[in-house]
Order: sequence, then C-alpha cells, then structure tokens
Amino acid sequence: MTVVWYLAPLVGLPIVDFPVILGSIATGNLNNAFTPGLVVHFLIGVALGFLYVYAAGPLLRGAAWLRGLQFSLLPLVLTSLVLLPLLPYIHPLIRVRQLVTPGILGSNWGVQVPWLLLGGHLIYGLVCAAVYAFLQTTVSFDLSGPWKQPDEKNE
Repeated sequence: MTVVWYLAPLVGLPIVDFPVILGSIATGNLNNAFTPGLVVHFLIGVALGFLYVYAAGPLLRGAAWLRGLQFSLLPLVLTSLVLLPLLPYIHPLIRVRQLVTPGILGSNWGVQVPWLLLGGHLIYGLVCAAVYAFLQTTVSFDLSGPWKQPDEKNE
C-alpha cells in the first residue's frame, strides 16, 4: 500500500506521504516522522494480513483474488470513514495548521486521493489473497480455523 503512495506521482497523481502523516502524530514534527510512521503502517498491514489469513480469507466466498478484493473494503472503510475523519482531532500538526485536514475521503489532499485510497487498498487486498493462497499450498497446518468451507474435505 505504501508503495502505491510513492509510485503515484509517476503517473501524475499527488503524493500523500501517509507514513509521515502517521509518524508525525507521535513525533509532533515532520522531520523525523517517516520511520515511526512506516513502522506503524507496516504493523497495521501485518495485523490486517493476519486477520485476513485467520478470519476473513476462510469466511469469504469466491476465487482468491475476489476474496482479497472483498477484504480490501475493510481497511478502505476504516481508513476513509474512521481514521481520516478523526485525524483533525488527534493529529497535533493539523490542529496547529501545519498539515491540511484530510476532508471527506481525503479529498482536501487532492481530488485523486480517494481514488488512490481505493486503488491502494484493492492492491493490498490482492496481495493478502496471494499470500493466503501461497500459505495454503505451502504451510503444513490448516489455516481455515473453525470456518471451513462447506465443500472442503478434512484430510
């Protein structure tokens, strides 16, 4: 997901430095916010990946890529409708007007930002699906937990 943000300018889209935005919540400045923000963004992605592997992946129906796209709606909605609206209340640099408030779906950061959010999260969902499919074929333990698909056979 973070890679999408940094590749966006190559196709004429705005860059939204989400790791810096996340990191500056903790650091209170933009200068040393990248590393903590990148770590937080990475850990959120890993946590959501575990949620996919152990809960959403086995519950969702359809082809692996379709389950990944379905799952990507969870972090998209959480980011767009929970995190971004809360940002002006929790971010110290937005409160002192060093950063622009994101607005609805991040649109104050550029009219393309909602599309970047959608595209980035869809790519993230596809990556989750690919990792899940890889783990299903290579890991010797059952990843489906208690949510077995009705057509699966226990071996």
